[in-house]
Amino acid sequence: MIVKEQEMNMIDLIKYLWSKKKFIITAVFIITSISIVICLFLPKWYKSTAILLPTTGDDSALSLLSGGLSGMSFGRMFGNNTDQFKILAIIKSRTFKTQIVKKFNLVEKYKVDNIEEAVKELDDNIDAGIGDEMQIYIGMWDQDQEAIADMVNYAVYCLDSINISISTKKAREMKEFMKYRVEDVMDSLNRIQADLTKYMKSENVFSLENQVFVGLENAGQIQASIIAAEIELAITKSATNENNPNTEIIKEKLNILQNKYESLILAKEPNSILPKFENIPEIGIHLEEVKRKVEYYALMLQFLGPQYEKAKIDEKKELPTIEVLDYGVRPERKDKPKRALIVILVCFMSTIFSSAYVLIKGK
Repeated sequence: MIVKEQEMNMIDLIKYLWSKKKFIITAVFIITSISIVICLFLPKWYKSTAILLPTTGDDSALSLLSGGLSGMSFGRMFGNNTDQFKILAIIKSRTFKTQIVKKFNLVEKYKVDNIEEAVKELDDNIDAGIGDEMQIYIGMWDQDQEAIADMVNYAVYCLDSINISISTKKAREMKEFMKYRVEDVMDSLNRIQADLTKYMKSENVFSLENQVFVGLENAGQIQASIIAAEIELAITKSATNENNPNTEIIKEKLNILQNKYESLILAKEPNSILPKFENIPEIGIHLEEVKRKVEYYALMLQFLGPQYEKAKIDEKKELPTIEVLDYGVRPERKDKPKRALIVILVCFMSTIFSSAYVLIKGK
């Protein structure tokens, strides 16, 4: 029952609107006609678009990061979009827009009071983004059909210039940082070298492995001589009495050998070229620590050296940072306003509002 009542109400509503069709059609016709007239007086805006590709820079830190992560399938995520976002950030910058405003005197063209207002106006007339194939597009609107292509191409030039300036500044900062690090590593190596020289002099070390080998060999020979002298002394004592002159000679010889052995082991001689045997473990540990430090700083130089040289080269070069796939060209047709779409929307909306007016007034 309720459904039938609703159907009846809908039919009555349609009948009522149909009875007022003359008013509705007249209102729609008048409003649509006015919109057509207005559209004819709307200024034409032309659009020109350039398609860009940022060159694949070899940023040191980023390349190392993306290279290290490439095996884990993260390299693409970190490496591909960085340059695109950088270019888009430049396009949104005030510096970029100000250059275009000054070049084409947009303050006068847009009929505004100052550069700030012209920059805001220009911002509304720039369309930029990343395409499906990761290319960058930059489009601009202007009422001058002949000038818009030049504006877009000059925008590309400004984009490249600003990007080069940023890259050069970054390379200069990188160079200064690398220079500081290289000098710091070199100073550390020089300090280690000076400390090592002083330490080796104090411990009579110039080639620990060879010195230990020679010292042990000499000590072994002396020890063998001492044993032989002790045996000879024992035999002499057992064969003769204590007052035998040979006994005293052998004792003196044995005493000399023992003193020599002690001097060798303890390095008591002032001109000894051997370190103290009791200090050899500590000397060996210390030399190993120094060796590890030297190897560490050598690896640092091996890494920092090429980076430093690359930064010096990057600071001097001014190669294009943007590849232009398509330059902006003179548009053959206007891009906006979409007059047909405007008229259709006005016609549709006027129909709705005039019908609503009839229904409200009828109540």
